[in-house]
Amino acid sequence: MSQPTDNQPWTWPLNLAEYDRTPNLTEEEKGILGTFVQCRQTGNKHTRWLAYIQQAMPRLITPLYDAYHLLNLHPHALPPFLAVFLRKMHQDQVAYWGMSETESPPFRLADWAVVLADESSASRYAVLATLYCFGLFNDWTGVKQIPFVRLAQHVFGLTTFQKHLDRVSQVLREQGYSEFCATQGYLPLALALALLKRRSPHLEDLTTPYLQELYEAIRDHSHRAGLYRLAYALFVLKLIPHPVLLKKEASYTGEPGMADGIHPHWVTFCRRWLATSTYQLETRKAHYRTLLQVGRWLAATHPDITSPADWTRELAVEYIAMVDDMRVGDWTYGYTSDHIGKPLSPATKADFINVVRIFCRDCQAWDWVKLQLDPAHHFAVPPTILAKLGPAPRVIADDLWAKIMWAGLNLTADDLLFERTRAAEGHAYRLEMVQAVAITWLFSGLRMNEICRLRLGCIRQQAQPANGQTVCLLTVPVNKTSNEYTKPVDPLVGRAIAAWEQLRPVSPPLPDRKTGENVQLLFAHRDVPLGRQFINETLIPTLCHKAGVPLADARGRITSHRARATIATQLYNAKEGMSLTELQAWLGHRVPESTQHYVSITLLKQAEAYAAAGYLGHNKRLIEVLIDQDVIRQGKAQAGEPWRYFDVGHGYCHYDFFDECPHRLACARCDFYVPKQSSRGSLLEAKSNLERMLQELQLSIQEQAAVADGVLVMEKLLAQLVDVPTPAGPAPRQIAMNEGFLVTEETQG
Repeated sequence: MSQPTDNQPWTWPLNLAEYDRTPNLTEEEKGILGTFVQCRQTGNKHTRWLAYIQQAMPRLITPLYDAYHLLNLHPHALPPFLAVFLRKMHQDQVAYWGMSETESPPFRLADWAVVLADESSASRYAVLATLYCFGLFNDWTGVKQIPFVRLAQHVFGLTTFQKHLDRVSQVLREQGYSEFCATQGYLPLALALALLKRRSPHLEDLTTPYLQELYEAIRDHSHRAGLYRLAYALFVLKLIPHPVLLKKEASYTGEPGMADGIHPHWVTFCRRWLATSTYQLETRKAHYRTLLQVGRWLAATHPDITSPADWTRELAVEYIAMVDDMRVGDWTYGYTSDHIGKPLSPATKADFINVVRIFCRDCQAWDWVKLQLDPAHHFAVPPTILAKLGPAPRVIADDLWAKIMWAGLNLTADDLLFERTRAAEGHAYRLEMVQAVAITWLFSGLRMNEICRLRLGCIRQQAQPANGQTVCLLTVPVNKTSNEYTKPVDPLVGRAIAAWEQLRPVSPPLPDRKTGENVQLLFAHRDVPLGRQFINETLIPTLCHKAGVPLADARGRITSHRARATIATQLYNAKEGMSLTELQAWLGHRVPESTQHYVSITLLKQAEAYAAAGYLGHNKRLIEVLIDQDVIRQGKAQAGEPWRYFDVGHGYCHYDFFDECPHRLACARCDFYVPKQSSRGSLLEAKSNLERMLQELQLSIQEQAAVADGVLVMEKLLAQLVDVPTPAGPAPRQIAMNEGFLVTEETQG
């Protein structure tokens, strides 16, 4: 067995060219094998024949002895090891050199499994390893309970194999893998299997296509995980351009028995729609399950309806009525929940109707069937259900949200111990990555899907020209309501993401779950994107545990999407909050109706807005009234002398029915009007015995506009009243003609 060095290339440990590899047996060899098998059947010990067989068939026994020494087998394993080959050659009447995968008849592992059924694990390993060393067998993907690491150490040399394993393990440690995943686990097994199947001890020979083919051929999930880590390490070492792609999910057809009791023709349409629709996979799965529920209802009530083409208007009306009376768990398969038997929510009822509408619409649009009805009209959600589908954002209470925010801003490595116990993968993400994900969730208002799909370099800093302050801008990828757009976020988000980008392990471009394009994802660790449920299943429980708050409140479980509604509501209700249009752009909504489902106006905001609107003051005004007590005491009021004056700003009016006068706020300076700058007005102001009081004045629509909007509306009001008589008799136009004389007389008097 040769060891590869820097100056000497590695060679196969057995020199197969030295052996006589004739596949056919000679008559003498056939006779010797027959005698050996006959002795075993009669109960004679076969060990006495070993020396004779070695001398009689050296071309067949010598290679087996060489393999025996190469594999360093136990001395007691030699007799059964040789016996297996002797029996197999007698059975097939061909030398083992003719049992390879390329010969006819070809090598079949199942045939050898029968021969090895009663043998020990050591004998099975020795036989298969020998066949591999002879170049007769190379497909290890279906072989179980074989010590591949031991075989690789024997074939390639212990020193060589350990050197490669140490090299790969060191890379994985640097990329954040735990000591167990980087050195033990299934990594040595994956390395041994990859080298053995490639029949080479060189890491450079493990190409991406080869590893991808091997990965897809392996069925055991644990073996695939080890091979995936190996490929990632080779990518970091720049030995391959990209690691293996994760095994794609097979076409979804539902759980076994899910379509039982449903007409096969209806199921065929449902599965065809599932495979054809361009909706996201999770959406298609949910619609498919709903369509199967509809199929069960049809099978029970209308067994003759097996296609969308069979639906009539009357059946559509009956279906909508059934949905309106439907209960949780009706027409389901294997569904368990604490809510079984309760009425469906309005949103669920609308979904049941919309799914059938979409299904029938698509089947007709794709020319699968010709419908008897109009899906948009006959499967429209009834107004009685739509009326119950108003915006109802599930906002987290301010006190609970403040505690969760504090927990996210103060995450430590010790907090991740709680996360580690809940992680389905058995390992935790790096602290810096968890901190960046937490702060992004707490401050950006993004959907969970958008956070998982953020790109590397999504944060950029921009200085505001007005005040020179730096604004942090976040680029949000394409989502379900908008194209890629940029939004301002708190600088905390930028700092957390920048800290993670500096420590982020090397990762190849990964497929975007929505667009399918290969991109550099921001939150990717060890060549694996951030888990879809990491925020809901791991991060939020960790933050709630640290903050000491429950996982659910009065409005239900705390989820990632509730943060979006909470942030939007706080931004809208702030002292100088964002408008609905601004929030629409910040949240990335296409229409403002979507934004309304995330914004809840607080009672304080409503009270402040109501007070600022001045509803009562808009319709009523308080006007100051001056009472001349001297005139009342002296009895002059009975003689008709003015005693009450209404302050109209630029003067006083002593008309008793002032609140009914059309000129009260646009005084025409009639005989009841006293200008403040006149001598009479000055004397009135100088009196010390005046009693001042306030009187409410009901305003007309024109007067409200004049008070609110100022000069232009006031001039318009004056123009409307120019020919309206004043309480004194003459109209403003007539008064204006004599205004100069009257003013002069007033001034002189």
